[in-house]
Amino acid sequence: LEISSSADTFLRQGKSISETNKLIKDSTVLSKVAQMQPEDSSKVLTATLNGFQMAADQAEYINDILSSIDLESAAGTALTKVASMAHNAGLSVEKTVASLATMKDVTQAPDESIGNALKSVLSRMNQIKAGKFVDDETGEALNDTEKVLNKVGISMRDVNGQFLEAEVIMDNVGQKWGTFDKNTQKAVATAMAGTYQYNKLISLFDNYNKVLKLTETAQNSAGSSAKKFEENYLNSLEAKQKKLHASFESLAFNTI
Repeated sequence: LEISSSADTFLRQGKSISETNKLIKDSTVLSKVAQMQPEDSSKVLTATLNGFQMAADQAEYINDILSSIDLESAAGTALTKVASMAHNAGLSVEKTVASLATMKDVTQAPDESIGNALKSVLSRMNQIKAGKFVDDETGEALNDTEKVLNKVGISMRDVNGQFLEAEVIMDNVGQKWGTFDKNTQKAVATAMAGTYQYNKLISLFDNYNKVLKLTETAQNSAGSSAKKFEENYLNSLEAKQKKLHASFESLAFNTI
């Protein structure tokens, strides 16, 4: 019945039978490894794959990333909030998840709050690239953001005047963050995140070494979700109960 529920979710999205079969497997693994409801794991995979414009056969890699840095449960709301914005701004899925994990660990804020914080940062970058002067979400001025970063030696553009990807900009800020005094840090964080979210961005840059470490872990995560599923779930009492339950379902179906 759990499998049927997942199948319905993916088929309604227009996925093919082969894509649905693959996504069912991966959403089930995520559900059990992350201790999420099947419908929630399906939503996480769907939002992440769609947001980062990844194919269905890359769902297992999403599981590996989440599993490798133990963000499975926190990823549900946080990652679905920011996936599309991160892709548009040029932030990789690995760096996105690593950033969310770091903010979660440091601030212990609700998942939705963390997702919205990173989304605000990336939204501001996208709006600046689009030539906007006022933040659509907060109504705050955006025209000083580039000036503030330039003042501390960080450019948002390349030598040809084209805007850099968000990942490059954030890595450059993270690299120099420790050289800034507290007032400069606050000014930079406020310029990048706005007055409502700058504290969470400060927590991110204060721990940017962790972001880089988790990004590397995510990039080398292949196979971690399958390993966790096999070690932590398949031998569990729940798995044996589910197997027995499925046997009764099959018996009832065939009998009828």
